[in-house]
This record gives sequence, structure tokens and C-alpha cells, in this order.
Amino acid sequence: MGMLDLADKYYRRFVNEISLNDPLRMTLFEELGNIASQKAYKSIIAETLPPEHRNSALEKQIAECQDQPELDLGWSHLADQDMSIVAYYCLYNSKTLLKLNLSSNKIGEIRAHYLAGALYSNNTLTVLNLENNQIGDKGARSLSDAIKHNKTLKELRLLDYTISLNVKKQLKIQDGRIWC
Repeated sequence: MGMLDLADKYYRRFVNEISLNDPLRMTLFEELGNIASQKAYKSIIAETLPPEHRNSALEKQIAECQDQPELDLGWSHLADQDMSIVAYYCLYNSKTLLKLNLSSNKIGEIRAHYLAGALYSNNTLTVLNLENNQIGDKGARSLSDAIKHNKTLKELRLLDYTISLNVKKQLKIQDGRIWC
């Protein structure tokens, strides 16, 4: 069993068995996100399951805009755990969403990996705004790796004080679609 097969096996176990509040979940998720982004391993994310975490207000807002080309969730007080809902409904399953604004929320480095994984299989989104979150250097690199494999996304906005100047410079040089 290769490393990617092993990652796939543990990803599926992780999704089904580990509680949302378990600290191991975040560590495991970050490591699997790293593997997925480094290897462009699409089968880990191809058959994602609906999120365990529930946020009825967020799900209602997404459902009301499901046929719209734009969704503005900026300043919505979204936290890390809400990104599983956003990734599932907006990135994995939407065929109409072109622009997604997630600016000024509380999205951290670990959930940036989740969004990065979802970007691998998304072929409709053209603009993703993640300004003013807490993406950090690792999250920014993970997103950058993901859009190398996503030719539909034209603009990734990462204006964020938690991303170092050095990483911002590297990302701008590597891909002109990244704004930081």
C-alpha cells in the first residue's frame, strides 16, 4: 500500500470516526491536506461526504443562493469548522458559483487546507476572496499549490497580515492569479 493509498484509507476513517472536537482531527486533517496538496491527489477528495458540522444559518444562506453566480459570505463570523460546509456546498457541489467572498471571517491555516483540497476538483469558481482571515504561511502555500491544478480560478485574494512578506513575494512570483 503506497503513501497515497494509506492517506486515502485514513481520510475516509477520519471523516467517519473522529469527533469534530477531537484535537487529533485538526492535526490529521492538516497532514492529509499537505499530502493532497503536494501530490495533487484527487481521489482523496473526489467523493467527499457531507459535513458533520452543522450551521443552519450558513446552510440556509448558501441554499438561497445556490443558482446565483456570486455568494458573499464576507463578515459572516464564520469559523474554521464552517469551512467544511462552504467547501462541500460551494466548491464540491456547485455548478454555478463563479465568485465566492469569504473575506473578514475567522478562517485559519488548517481550514485553508480544506478549501485547497476542494479547489482541486472545482471547475467553476473564478474568484475566491480570503482577505483578512488567519490563513498563515502554510495555508497560503496550500492554496497556491491547489490553484496550480485549477485552471478555472482566475483570482485568489490572500491579502492577510498573517502571511509573511517572504511568502507573499514567493506566491506573487509563482502565480499571477494570487493577490497578496
